[in-house]
Amino acid sequence: MTGHTIPEPDIYDSLDGQVALVTGATRGIGAAIARQLVDLGATVYAGARDTADVTASDQRPVQLDVTEESEIATVTDRIAAETGRLDVMVNNAGVFPRSGPLHETATEDFDKTIAVNLRGPTLVTKHALPLLLDSDGGRVVNLSSNLGQFTGGKWRATHPTGSRRLDSVG
Repeated sequence: MTGHTIPEPDIYDSLDGQVALVTGATRGIGAAIARQLVDLGATVYAGARDTADVTASDQRPVQLDVTEESEIATVTDRIAAETGRLDVMVNNAGVFPRSGPLHETATEDFDKTIAVNLRGPTLVTKHALPLLLDSDGGRVVNLSSNLGQFTGGKWRATHPTGSRRLDSVG
């Protein structure tokens, strides 16, 4: 689009009084994001399939398998009951089946990847959206690997490095 500029996202020095939910918050980028949000003053609900894996005492562990809609609803209901708000939603949970090129990928691996990496963030956002819309400037951050990268008009047929990148900030 010519003449259209993408606005720079607001950067905050403080998130005091704000509430965040981070999926896949037990290791790697998810753990780092949850830690940074706490450091900025946010109350952080750390989503994990096993809450025992959330070891940070300054985070609120929540049982959250993004493929289970009932767990998603339970988490967003808990956040609403405990805080009455949600300001930041970070969709970080993801899987990376190392099954080789697409034509060698087991259908079960493909189904799990779609369930976790596509359907999961959509459902989490669906359930979080009422709280986010009630917030002044509620934000959704989606992270993904570059497995879904579309380049040169062709889908990649093999799995690239699996490094993660920020896709969108809403």
